[in-house]
Order: sequence, then C-alpha cells, then structure tokens
Amino acid sequence: RTQISSDAFNVADCPFYHKYTYRTQLPPGAFDAIVVRIAKFSTHVEFSPVACVFYQMGHIGQVFCSSDPAHGALGGPAAAVSICVRASSKDLLRQAASEVDKMERFFPG
Repeated sequence: RTQISSDAFNVADCPFYHKYTYRTQLPPGAFDAIVVRIAKFSTHVEFSPVACVFYQMGHIGQVFCSSDPAHGALGGPAAAVSICVRASSKDLLRQAASEVDKMERFFPG
C-alpha cells in the first residue's frame, strides 16, 4: 500500500506501523534524540517526554514510548519498553523508523 493513509493514529487500521520492544528502560536522552532527529526532516513537530507528532508536507506521523510494568513482575529485570512508530505514508514511516534504528546503534545493549 503506497497511498496516503488517514489512519496514522488508529492502532487497528494503520497500515504504516512499526513497534520496537526492549527488555530494559531506555537510556537517558534516547527518546529525546529520536525526536530531535525526526525534527530535522519535519515541517512541524509537537512533543512531550513520551510522544512526538510530526508533519511533513501534508503527511503526519507519530512516535511514542510506553512501558509494560508487568514484564518486570514476571521475573524480568525491568519493565519492557516499546517505541511505536506510525505514519500516514510508507516513506514517512521509513524515515522515522530509520531514526529509531540510528538510536539503537548509538545506545548499544
């Protein structure tokens, strides 16, 4: 699917979606680094400590961070953390996911 999707915020129907899951908490500054990198190619960005909405020439995307405290309760060392990337186009998803991949390489482990 290559057309523009209006479902960037719809969990069930968003065709351009990627989720990263980590077994530990993110290092300090990791999510902020993703937001700054995304801001470089966006025309407008709105963000909070755990979410970022970005726009690029009529397209919209979202990156947010969430944790699952139940993971730590099941014998794991800490809560599982997820970074979810959603976008209204395939190209925008590729760009945003690329920035998350760069963050992974910068913060090994």
